[in-house]
Amino acid sequence: MARSRVYRVELTDKERGLVRRVQKTTPSMGIRCRCAVLLNADGPRGAGRAYAELASMSGVTEPTAIATLRDFREGGVAAALSYSRNPNSDTARLKADGEAEARIVAMACGPPPEGR
Repeated sequence: MARSRVYRVELTDKERGLVRRVQKTTPSMGIRCRCAVLLNADGPRGAGRAYAELASMSGVTEPTAIATLRDFREGGVAAALSYSRNPNSDTARLKADGEAEARIVAMACGPPPEGR
């Protein structure tokens, strides 16, 4: 049995045009698939489709289809068509700054620890 739809999508003409334009111009396959999810779920034709059907029509997994529709309902087209990164996965934050690098060099070039 298919999961019942919670997130309904009603795109305005302006939003539909924007989604189609992004779908044609973006190099990102993930964004193109998200555009397909929105277009397939739009309006009265998309209202009767289950998440699994939308996912298979759009070439994504069911959780991706659900997340795309949720993002659209909560933040509009821009939120649905952009990736949100987890702030904890920011590797730029993890790189050593000048002070940390100086401590590492001093430790490596200094005398060995006692007992070594």
